[in-house]
Amino acid sequence: MNRINTEKLFRPILKNAEKQGDRPILTKACWNKSKKELVATDGQRLVVVLTKTQPQGKYTIPKGKDGNYPGYARVVPGYREGCLPEVKDSKHVLVLSKEIIPKLKQALALLKDTVEFGACHFVRDKRGITRLQLCCSVQDVGSMHYKGANEKNKQVTLNLKYLYELVKMFHTLGEDEFEFHVMGELSPIVMIGKEVYAVLMPCRT
Repeated sequence: MNRINTEKLFRPILKNAEKQGDRPILTKACWNKSKKELVATDGQRLVVVLTKTQPQGKYTIPKGKDGNYPGYARVVPGYREGCLPEVKDSKHVLVLSKEIIPKLKQALALLKDTVEFGACHFVRDKRGITRLQLCCSVQDVGSMHYKGANEKNKQVTLNLKYLYELVKMFHTLGEDEFEFHVMGELSPIVMIGKEVYAVLMPCRT
């Protein structure tokens, strides 16, 4: 993996943390050299890049002059130090970045100037393949409205803008596909690539 510029890659997360203003330490990424983990979070989402290479740009360390960075491992289902998480008891599908990015852009265009909430659940197509379904309250982004989802489908309400920005970060890192794990409507969503993973907290509506 090439050397990462923290301020460019994590810009949406760092700017959101700065906007919130209550936790200044989150306005920088954290480089945990011993774990080989580069981390950014704003409290609603978390990205961890597994890399041995020291990043470019501004960053802090777990315990330094900026204070103690939050213990992010606690919010990662199936966390494993220096490795991709091992998520259990989840429903998951393999998502292609090139397929989901246009759908998220479409959803965000429909939600312009409104709350950016949407929903995701799983549907099985005619060939028996399970696919991720994204919907928004204004108009369906796919073929099935989320009100038709049931508990078995593990419907989750989420911020589609946050999801879009996470997918773009994966794509920037060359992660063309990732696993999308859902455990329940109040549980975190976990996205797992080859050298990066993310946790997105659900919205409470």
